[in-house]
Amino acid sequence: MITFTVTNKHRPKATIVMLVSLYGKQYKKSIGIGVPVKYWNDSKKRARTTADFKEGNEINDEIDRWEEIGKRTVKYFTDSRISPAAKEFADKIAELTATNEEASDAEKRFFTDYLEKIYIPRYSIAREKLTVVKYTQALHKLRDFEKDTRHHLQISEIDIDFYNRFQHWFYEQGYSRNYFGNIIKIVKQVYRESRVCDRLHNEHGTDHRDFIAPKDSVDNVYLDQKELEKIYTLDIPSTVQKDAACNKAQEGENIPRKIAALSRARGLFLIGCYTGLRVSDFSRLSAAHIGRHITIKTHKTGIPVVIPIHPVVREIIESGFDLTNTISDQKFNEQIKELCRLAGITEDVLINKNEGGKNVEKIIPKYKLVSSHTARRSFATNAYKAGVPTIAIMKITGHTKESTFLKYIKVSAQENAEMLSRHPFFMQETEQYNG
Repeated sequence: MITFTVTNKHRPKATIVMLVSLYGKQYKKSIGIGVPVKYWNDSKKRARTTADFKEGNEINDEIDRWEEIGKRTVKYFTDSRISPAAKEFADKIAELTATNEEASDAEKRFFTDYLEKIYIPRYSIAREKLTVVKYTQALHKLRDFEKDTRHHLQISEIDIDFYNRFQHWFYEQGYSRNYFGNIIKIVKQVYRESRVCDRLHNEHGTDHRDFIAPKDSVDNVYLDQKELEKIYTLDIPSTVQKDAACNKAQEGENIPRKIAALSRARGLFLIGCYTGLRVSDFSRLSAAHIGRHITIKTHKTGIPVVIPIHPVVREIIESGFDLTNTISDQKFNEQIKELCRLAGITEDVLINKNEGGKNVEKIIPKYKLVSSHTARRSFATNAYKAGVPTIAIMKITGHTKESTFLKYIKVSAQENAEMLSRHPFFMQETEQYNG
């Protein structure tokens, strides 16, 4: 938590101090400016803005800047899972408040230079690898836009006009609205940091009401219990050999190696389907996490979760499954799709997809829509359909709002009706109404 207060309230003018609470500790940092005590609003933690105190807006802008710096500092230490000493915290604050005098003129002037040379390096250590990859992908798309338009984008040019031109170009490349929205989120975040933390400008080009990050709902799939059983009972060796014979295996394909890889992927995927863990967590499970229950501190949130061990998971572990043998995300997703195809999860699925900013309907075999994240969604949906209390599932998946959780799971209207029909309310006998 970040808040602000003033010291020496008994004096006419007091110094403004930022208070940061992190891991049960409190850190103090003077923001270097003062305010007349009579113009300090202690409930809002801001200076009063009145006709006779015009400096109030400037002071509040500075408080906003320090609040952003405080948030960045907290984000750094929570992502790094470090409980910093006072000096370590102060050093990180100092790093984020540096004026970047060593930065080149280009890094201060051009948006993509700032993103590449200042913003990404600043967070490359603390943040998850996937997050840094997203920053880098955004950089590449902006560089492509600059190349096609033959214009080096300046920070001062980030406004609604840029937004409209970039959106038009982006959709012409065939990209989706969600991808565009993800890039815009990063643009807004980086633009704000260049103003608030690095003081490279005082523009508010992204504040326009239409400068938004669009987001469409995505047609994700889950695997029901029967489909998971198909994967679990699949005779991988014989199925792979038959498939290779029927489809004339590619020259040089190593069938024994493929069998071993698919067996490994199946074990990992089913563990994910019956634990509800993210791939970043179930792919790093070890014997140390497994006892009467699975106990692990999740990578994304750092919050410990305790999960009962499903019989399928217990059997996989007791079969001698090697938890230490890792697979790259790309290979894992490829192997999961192949597993589902071999298991006969091949029915066509009608999905709505956004291409080039337009919604289109497509029919795609279900196995092609399965990925590592399908495991977690399958766990949540199957547990919900089985009657496990929502709050209990959310404790494992990490959802904090029931509304968000209910959007996350995939229960059709037909499935919901079938669940309701099994509820005692819909199974009452009419005799009780006849008195």
